[in-house]
Amino acid sequence: MQASGKSAIVRLLLDHSADLERFVEAILKAARGEEGVTEAAYVYLPGIEGGDEIAKELGVQYFATKLDFDRSGASKAQPLGVLSDYEKKLLDAGLPGLKKNIEDGERAVSQR
Repeated sequence: MQASGKSAIVRLLLDHSADLERFVEAILKAARGEEGVTEAAYVYLPGIEGGDEIAKELGVQYFATKLDFDRSGASKAQPLGVLSDYEKKLLDAGLPGLKKNIEDGERAVSQR
């Protein structure tokens, strides 16, 4: 990796260090057996309980949503719930780009 790429990763980690710390803490709590651990993450929806419903609703197989964690990791995707008109508008605007990014990523992986 070039120096500029490394510095971009460092900047990204520093910008999101509080989020990263919160996520890691949540995973560690769940791994220690604490119940009720919930955190948002980008996941393969069909691979997790509750994910199929979200995948069908949105028409995508990958999405960031709130997840319940237990000792084995992410155990359940929580439903999206009721969205405001504004949230629906943003979701509708973002889904086409997300679908294209997912297709591009799957194509890149299949060509390896």
